[in-house]
Amino acid sequence: MTYRGSRLSDKLFLYYIRKIPDHPCKVRIIYWINTAFFNDSVKVKSKNGSVYALSTKEYIGHEIIFSDNFEQLTLIKCDELLSNGGNVIDIGANQGLHSIYLSKHSNVRVYAVEPSAHNFQKLLINRALNNAKNIYPLNIGLADKDSFGYLVNEAPGNSGTVMVVNETDDKDAYLIRLCTLADIVNELKLSDIELIKIDVEGFEMNVFKGFFSNSEIMPKNIIMEFGSQIERTGHTMAECYDYLKNLGYRGYTVVGDIYELNDPLPECNLWLKKA
Repeated sequence: MTYRGSRLSDKLFLYYIRKIPDHPCKVRIIYWINTAFFNDSVKVKSKNGSVYALSTKEYIGHEIIFSDNFEQLTLIKCDELLSNGGNVIDIGANQGLHSIYLSKHSNVRVYAVEPSAHNFQKLLINRALNNAKNIYPLNIGLADKDSFGYLVNEAPGNSGTVMVVNETDDKDAYLIRLCTLADIVNELKLSDIELIKIDVEGFEMNVFKGFFSNSEIMPKNIIMEFGSQIERTGHTMAECYDYLKNLGYRGYTVVGDIYELNDPLPECNLWLKKA
């Protein structure tokens, strides 16, 4: 088991979800217990001792609580890359799944960037649960220049699908400030970056251009969500991959296989290593 209950009540709830055979109304009962007894805050513990407050009603929490799994191959690769510590920038940190997990490494400092007010509050809760003082939360969005943008979420049940857009008719959207990653790195006075983990729903090229055009620092490793969603910002997957290759990065899957464009990607994540 990768994730287990943190308290006795959590353990009993997870046992019911995972071990008791399906029966009429089981899912309804689970959602009712999640709200009535846990207040949308089931606490689970990962194999390295990280504790997360999660809800069965939200996609990431549902995956972990029900299937005991979420991006395990990516976390294993991050473990390998951070064996000697270093600075990590988690862009699109969401509720802190990767940030909290990676903060358990010795000599690691995690800068968790999350623009969504809802996700950021969850991140702070999970940071406090773990007393993770080596996580530095940043409630701001990143782009290719200092600007403004709107935050929208077309799938409210999935906090991982929050995205930045230039304009929208969505009445639930709200305006946020955007800056470049180079601005953040300069403000924090970072001289090196061991790993950038980025998942910004297709806005990756905007973030990369805002960084590499304004900074001489070359991160040793980048792990990014890599798929067709990048096309929503007017870029193609080939354009993005070539951009990073021209900066001296070589692509691999998170299990270490050499990547060529359009190869299948485990967990939809691409690992880029600086040559």
